[in-house]
Amino acid sequence: MLKTRLTEKYGLRYPIIGAPMANHSGANLAAAVTKAGGLGSFGGISANGPDWVCDQIRAVRSEMDGPFSIGFITAFIPASEASFDVALEEKAPLIILSFGDPRPYAAKARAAG
Repeated sequence: MLKTRLTEKYGLRYPIIGAPMANHSGANLAAAVTKAGGLGSFGGISANGPDWVCDQIRAVRSEMDGPFSIGFITAFIPASEASFDVALEEKAPLIILSFGDPRPYAAKARAAG
């Protein structure tokens, strides 16, 4: 088994992170990647809004016990703040921030645990 900081920190078999594609990934893909030994992810920026994000989090958890992440395109969080807040309220294990300054949102995620 290949050991990296990623595999050791999150108990993964493989140092692979499924891409958290906005409007293209969800609970089924995230759970499948984690079950296969990687880190499953789904995109938290969705036209379906915060209820969808909450449903996806709960669906992933119902399928497996491993870690998963929710990705947010940082530049779009202001228009989807409620979805980001749901991810924090539901205690998503990991948040991935991309395409912009992550500092304000990383601080908020850290503060939420």
